[in-house]
Amino acid sequence: MGRVEILLCECAIAQAVPQAVLATVRENVSGRPGSWIIPDLCGLAARRDPQLLDATANQRLAIVACYPRAVRWLLHWAGVEKTESLQIWNMRTQDAATILAGLPVPDSHACESIRKADKPDDWTPWFPVIDYDRCVGCRQCLDFCLFGVYSPGKDRAVQVTNPAGCKTGCPACARVCPHAAIIFPKYAQSPINGDQVTEDNWKACRTMPGEMSPDHLKEMLALRRAKKGKTLIRDGS
Repeated sequence: MGRVEILLCECAIAQAVPQAVLATVRENVSGRPGSWIIPDLCGLAARRDPQLLDATANQRLAIVACYPRAVRWLLHWAGVEKTESLQIWNMRTQDAATILAGLPVPDSHACESIRKADKPDDWTPWFPVIDYDRCVGCRQCLDFCLFGVYSPGKDRAVQVTNPAGCKTGCPACARVCPHAAIIFPKYAQSPINGDQVTEDNWKACRTMPGEMSPDHLKEMLALRRAKKGKTLIRDGS
């Protein structure tokens, strides 16, 4: 079998990308040699699918998905060591014409077109990935999370070791992080979704009112530290 040249994520679960852009790209890529269409890149990465590791070994690979920062750190978590030369196209912000014009021309080494139906999951692949360029090892996420998603690593680093334990739809640990190092690729708001961190978008996250505000979350964190082992998050928070 030849190599994969284009990997298209349909974001079938969250539908976080504009559906018109996805439809146009999919129509033009489907059946093209070297193309691999998958329903959900997060799910594939969560399972550390060997086919994903094989595909990303091709440094010519073009990935059509969402924010490059989210995709790179998602692949890093899945075990992909080198992501620097991979092309990553963002259907959230780029139009179909721009994406299609930038895709590589298939060569003689390309495989046949593949359409992979993901195995049904018992959980929605919603989980955090860590941007280690921004993480300083403060471990506030580890202290905050009640669901055992994080574990301590070397040199105060934190690792995501139980992605299936994450509470679907909850980005609270990303708001607690003081350095915007936690990404939820399926989330709507920047920069938690993997968009580049700016003063404005991070300030918007840090000034949210009510139970999702960082001040409230830090109060909860302090209570958890004082009363270790008790669940203080209510359903829907």
